[in-house]
Amino acid sequence: MFRVVMAGVLFSLAFCAKAVDTSIDMKSDNRIAISVSNGERNQVLFEMRAFLQGLYNIQNAMADKDMKRVANSARALGPLLNRVPSTMRDRLPVEFLELGNALRESFEAVAKDAESNKDMTSVQSHLAETVAYCAGCHETFRFQVKNVASRK
Repeated sequence: MFRVVMAGVLFSLAFCAKAVDTSIDMKSDNRIAISVSNGERNQVLFEMRAFLQGLYNIQNAMADKDMKRVANSARALGPLLNRVPSTMRDRLPVEFLELGNALRESFEAVAKDAESNKDMTSVQSHLAETVAYCAGCHETFRFQVKNVASRK
């Protein structure tokens, strides 16, 4: 439940702030910067594209009412976060890591719902939670290419 609240709060705060203030300077970026090397940035962008492809695969499987494919597609996305290099993981804010763990658990919830043949509403609800984590993370953090060193 905490994960749902956390994602909702992050997403709501970011969305409401933009919706209320129509004079936002689009050149300013107040998100939390995470320093990465160029190679790390490229890997992160690759992983994000993999998440988008996975979300597409889940939606496509749902449209086909193929719950086995929904489960397989969702479950395949959780381990993507394990591919973050340890040198980069050392520099990630705790909140970023918590969102990552919540995202992994959310994908697993989608997979379990699909495997147990729960109704489509339950699967869609968990999928919406998953997308809220993605949006909340994008609204809160940004990757900035710099020469970086590990926290250790």
